[in-house]
Amino acid sequence: MTKLPKTIIVVAIKHSNKYSHLRKICKEFFEGFPYIEITLDDGKDYYILPSSEIIKSTLDSIYDALDTIVNIAGFHCETYVYDTVNPRIWDTYTIDINTLYDDELPEYVTIFDPNDIEVLKVFSED
Repeated sequence: MTKLPKTIIVVAIKHSNKYSHLRKICKEFFEGFPYIEITLDDGKDYYILPSSEIIKSTLDSIYDALDTIVNIAGFHCETYVYDTVNPRIWDTYTIDINTLYDDELPEYVTIFDPNDIEVLKVFSED
């Protein structure tokens, strides 16, 4: 399939020993799905996942469970939409500027790597 998904989920986890257990829990969950892992210069790991209700609800449950135990300010998750309004050379997904975490997550995520593009195509498959 050559069509890219209209939406993706982006999860950000800060690089810190404080969040090492959270990274382990999330990575174990992510291994059940196709995902892309990228690291940006802002000190966070980003995981790009298919936008599905089971993934969203599980991430919400992880967040809710851990929020009662520790302050998990280093963990954010939001849906991004494929940007068809502002064409760029690379495939780009943007966050809704009215989202709760718009100041904690990047405004957009650009996918450069051809291998990552192939993983995105898998996201779109039925």
